[in-house]
Amino acid sequence: IIFGKTKPVHKPIQFIDRVRAQVTAATDTSVGTITLAEKAKLITGVFGVLAQDNVLTTAEELLGFFRLASDDVKLPPAEFPFQTAYSAGLGALINVHSNDVRFIIPVNIPVEGGARIDCFSDLNTAVTNAAEILIGITYE
Repeated sequence: IIFGKTKPVHKPIQFIDRVRAQVTAATDTSVGTITLAEKAKLITGVFGVLAQDNVLTTAEELLGFFRLASDDVKLPPAEFPFQTAYSAGLGALINVHSNDVRFIIPVNIPVEGGARIDCFSDLNTAVTNAAEILIGITYE
């Protein structure tokens, strides 16, 4: 995934901000807004965590995407997959070990200090027990 004028590369994290919410809906749902520091000049990474601690009921296979939007920063397209998926009825991870490693997707997005980034989640199915959503941005 490439954003900006140059290919993104992993960089040491200087700043990191995040928002979180509990979500049950299978629609584009606001998770929160991140306001970057006034010294911010470049978004270097994004990450989204989907966690289901409660039991999933039958036919609630769970996966999804997170989306970023802003009036201050040009972001399209800014939709990324969550890093986990759950099978129905068991709450078990699919193709991920039980202590899944959080990863940051490298991006290279120039920003103005103090920019506001709106964060959204979109699950593939509505769930009976709320899923925990965490969306984060790393920047310098």
